[in-house]
Amino acid sequence: MVSCAAPITLWVAWSETNTSRNGLFAAIALAGLALMLSAVTIPAFEEIEVMLTVLGGTMLGGAHLWRWLRHHPIPDGTSTANEEV
Repeated sequence: MVSCAAPITLWVAWSETNTSRNGLFAAIALAGLALMLSAVTIPAFEEIEVMLTVLGGTMLGGAHLWRWLRHHPIPDGTSTANEEV
């Protein structure tokens, strides 16, 4: 899962910070990715591996969902892409 999430997250986080100057998305997404990577690679986290993976995946998914909602039209036909958060 991490091997699929890492390249996509890094690419989107890089493009998001360069285009809209929104570092909050990048911070949440990269923190989630870091939790997932630490759960997989650090042997001392073996006891809490599942919790770290779920928390990291939730943060990563939430960040992508938030970004998608900001850049796509909402049902009433307006878009929130240019609004400041």
